[in-house]
Amino acid sequence: MSANTRIDNSRLLILVLSSMILIPLIGCTAANSTAVPTEVPGYTPTIQSAECQFPMPADYEVECMNLTVLEDRSQPEGPTIQLHVAKFLSESSDPAPDPVVHLYGGPGGSLLDNVEFYLQAGGDEILKSRDYILFNQRGTRYAVPFLDCPGSSELFWEAAQKGLSKAEHQAADLEFLLACHQDLVDQGINLAAYNSSENAADVNDLRAALGYEQINLYGVSYGARLALTVMRDHPQIVRGAIIDSGYPMETYITTNFALGAARAFNLIFEGCAADPICQSSYPDLETTFYRVIDELNANPLPVTLNQGEVFINGFDIMSLTFGSLYTFYGTDALSWIPFMITTADKGELSELIPAFETMFTEDNLSEGMYYSIICREEVPPNSYQAAREMAADLPSQIQDHYVSPVLFTLCETWASGQADPAEKEPLTNSIPALILTGQFDPITPPPFNKQIADSLPNSYYFEIPGIGHGAMRGDQCALEIALQFLDDPTSEPEATCLQE
Repeated sequence: MSANTRIDNSRLLILVLSSMILIPLIGCTAANSTAVPTEVPGYTPTIQSAECQFPMPADYEVECMNLTVLEDRSQPEGPTIQLHVAKFLSESSDPAPDPVVHLYGGPGGSLLDNVEFYLQAGGDEILKSRDYILFNQRGTRYAVPFLDCPGSSELFWEAAQKGLSKAEHQAADLEFLLACHQDLVDQGINLAAYNSSENAADVNDLRAALGYEQINLYGVSYGARLALTVMRDHPQIVRGAIIDSGYPMETYITTNFALGAARAFNLIFEGCAADPICQSSYPDLETTFYRVIDELNANPLPVTLNQGEVFINGFDIMSLTFGSLYTFYGTDALSWIPFMITTADKGELSELIPAFETMFTEDNLSEGMYYSIICREEVPPNSYQAAREMAADLPSQIQDHYVSPVLFTLCETWASGQADPAEKEPLTNSIPALILTGQFDPITPPPFNKQIADSLPNSYYFEIPGIGHGAMRGDQCALEIALQFLDDPTSEPEATCLQE
């Protein structure tokens, strides 16, 4: 698997930030949802063996299953839904009794389509001592129902082929998503049941169905946010939690997109300016960056890809910069970004065709799951105005790209409810937690993760230098720290490798 695809939704993030489809910034107005019951009288989740539905790597002992749970636990007589699960068995003859359960990002991404990568990026090490359980969350691919919006990739492709303006593209996106919402509602899907609390209850049901007393959580990105929810709602089942590239319960991430991007971009510009070789090769990188954005926005250039010709604009270059810190690791991204910016400034876009091909690769995102969670939990009333105010001192190009009112109507319409204020309170319990964060993370930056650590008294915080989003999967030192934590969550891991 290439570096360009090693990420929960790597192509998605580039798609998201180049078209502004998936950045809702205005409050959802549906009625509040009630808390998810921790126990439902008369209800027992069921799990059955099933054929593995995802691409299976060779030479692993794995059991695939379908977990059946209630769609809405406040309605014990209501419909059930199904989740697809893969249990990779430890190679140890005497495995630890508490497996690692992997919680994926997005929200709405398909973890099981990235199994091979995650086995290579830490899973093999986990399997030496304990089982490793991966599953696709409710509403995602291989689940029943799958809250898909068929045609989203084609829409993105057509907009680039036609060279639509930002406003034209956003209008087409909004029309498409409103139609998808109506289709999901017409299917009888209760979108208010697709939220983090129900997701966390699914994790507890999965644990119970598999017969484990306790589990270890490994959550990345939205998966880290989900891990915090499991720790809050079902603390007795968590032995320890790895919170990798997370964001605090009390933070509304949608209002922080512009700030996170600007912080990461500035680190790149400042780092290049301070490095003699980079500065000599790519002088005044920051000026070049904003110049190429303006010039390509004014005059998009055609590029011929495998599927045909598309027009590349300045926001595509901004998205590639952001996406590189989301997709590549360490010096891969840090060395490629200045080259990419300068190459685009020269108009030599053919040199960047592999990156553009990645932008147009079909994703397996559940748009319905994404919006159900984001509109309910991360888009409070008046958040568009809050985001504009927070970004007021940033370059106009960043404001224009990362702060948009276009999805006000979408979140007003998306009937997934609004989180109770108690769900946005900091988590303060005593479960051992390892907090990992990448120095250059553009979306869940170190200050977010330090905030999480400060509220958890039994946590260990490590900022990994030279990398972006997803520390444990992208850095050997971070993996070594995580494996120590899994061996003994009550002791602070030794981290001299950070100095090397």
